[in-house]
Amino acid sequence: MRSQEGIKKIEKYQITFLLAPSIERLNDRTIKLALPLEWKPSYHIGIEYKRFLDPDLSFSTGLFFQNKGFKTRPKILRSDGTFDDTKRGNIIISARYLTIPVGFDKHFQIKRKFHFMISGGFMGGYLINQTFNGKRFNAPDNLRDPLFGAFSNQVSNITWFNRKYFAWNVGVGFIQYIKSKLIVIIQPMYQRQFTNALDPDGPLVGAEKPRLDSFSLDLKAGYFFNKQIKNARKSF
Repeated sequence: MRSQEGIKKIEKYQITFLLAPSIERLNDRTIKLALPLEWKPSYHIGIEYKRFLDPDLSFSTGLFFQNKGFKTRPKILRSDGTFDDTKRGNIIISARYLTIPVGFDKHFQIKRKFHFMISGGFMGGYLINQTFNGKRFNAPDNLRDPLFGAFSNQVSNITWFNRKYFAWNVGVGFIQYIKSKLIVIIQPMYQRQFTNALDPDGPLVGAEKPRLDSFSLDLKAGYFFNKQIKNARKSF
């Protein structure tokens, strides 16, 4: 017969809201030879459900919106066929996904109100929007490039990225209890796609192993919803 304490530990769960500034990039050696691939400042937002399997191990899932992609500054091609090394285009490519993460966290108590955790998991997602945005050139000369030649200097829809997205992620986190049921979390995370980032029928063909990389600083606020936390209220 299980004790009442054991039952309460199984029932422990948490709802967390996420806001994560991030930097995003497309990682591919073949494309990089022809086009400079740079990190794009971006963000992730979402909500997470966490279930504790025991006091030090938790399982989590949720729903995230992730603005992925990359930044590039290609050279300007003059009308006489020579490159202008003094000027660059400024282009931001965005691929926006809805993703569902599945992960596990191992928790370590450092102090009474301060914990540390190690996280790892996977996520799957679906592309909802992809755009080109930026100024291709700042001179009378056009940027004669097969990728950008048909675009204006404003936002344009593109068809570059694979609609399905699968990735793994790892990170560490620091948890601070504000009250017995309320916590805040700071968690640096690295996310790496393990499927082809680009649509094989799109204009970016011949790439070697294109993957979307992401570094984020996850800022979370979480709330516990079980009776077990009430038993610990006096210690706070």
